[in-house]
Amino acid sequence: MAEADDKIKEDREKPSNMKNIIIVAVFIIIGIIAYLIARPPILSVAPDPPSFNFDISSAGARYQDFYIFNTGGGTLSWSVRADQPWWIKVYPESGTGSSTITINVNTVNLAPGKYTGTITVTSNGGVKTGSVNLNLASAPPRTVDGTSGARITLAVGETWNIGDGWTVQANAIDSKATPKQIWITLSRNGIKLDDRVLVEGETYNYNNIFSVKISSIYAGAVSDMATLTNVAYQKGQ
Repeated sequence: MAEADDKIKEDREKPSNMKNIIIVAVFIIIGIIAYLIARPPILSVAPDPPSFNFDISSAGARYQDFYIFNTGGGTLSWSVRADQPWWIKVYPESGTGSSTITINVNTVNLAPGKYTGTITVTSNGGVKTGSVNLNLASAPPRTVDGTSGARITLAVGETWNIGDGWTVQANAIDSKATPKQIWITLSRNGIKLDDRVLVEGETYNYNNIFSVKISSIYAGAVSDMATLTNVAYQKGQ
């Protein structure tokens, strides 16, 4: 009789024990989720450190990329700054989460020589610092006949001395307009040929002898900025 009573008691306790196991498991899962959410963000970059060498004397690329990503929890917020923004251009300059960052060297108005600057990534998950080294042994070759891979980022008031007497000046840039806009002045040998307001993504053509694409327009640290690419012109025209 006693054995039967023990059996009944054991059977009654089984559902209760299973319920306790489920409750414990739920709390463990909640704890794991809370831990993952509560983990602070951790800034990671590739390459690490984000350091770059540009050798314009050998017609090297004027832009290189690095990557920002979060190896921690939460949301990573970051900003990228150059200590010499007149020749080191950064895009984008701030954001959240993972992103590709483009470093562009602007050789306009730079004399031949060696230049060194620093880029700093600041975030709520740490700080990363890298160097930008530029070897400008001679004036960068920008004279082209047909489509060119030349690319430059201009701030308001800056001028691109393309070559063969051609220049493009950024008079005003509006990254908040829809669509984003830039007002440029095209000149040849110091003579103004055209003033034009262009939108992001537009390819500007002047009398079928000069063209340039407005690849991107964005907000910079000091002023709005624009990246111009695919310049082409006919020599001697």
